[in-house]
Amino acid sequence: MYHRENVLLNWALIGLLVISGAAFAQGIMGDAKQAMPDYAKLDLDADGFITLAEARQVPGLPEKFAEVDADGDSKLNAAEYAAFQALPKGTASTGG
Repeated sequence: MYHRENVLLNWALIGLLVISGAAFAQGIMGDAKQAMPDYAKLDLDADGFITLAEARQVPGLPEKFAEVDADGDSKLNAAEYAAFQALPKGTASTGG
């Protein structure tokens, strides 16, 4: 009888770990989606471009700014910002 109680307790603990792990993973994915604001929201002066100063609102963007600034004009257009958004999330958020 003691053995059966331990087995049930172990299965209950495993179930709780699986549920909490899934909830944790869902929370991480939700944060990643929230970290990427729309292009128009970043363009604070509404000039049609994102400057380095405006890019500081997005984690990882200042570090990748020169890389995604394809035409080298020191500002990002919508296509260049979309290229940043398409980077793998780990790359975009860590800057490396």
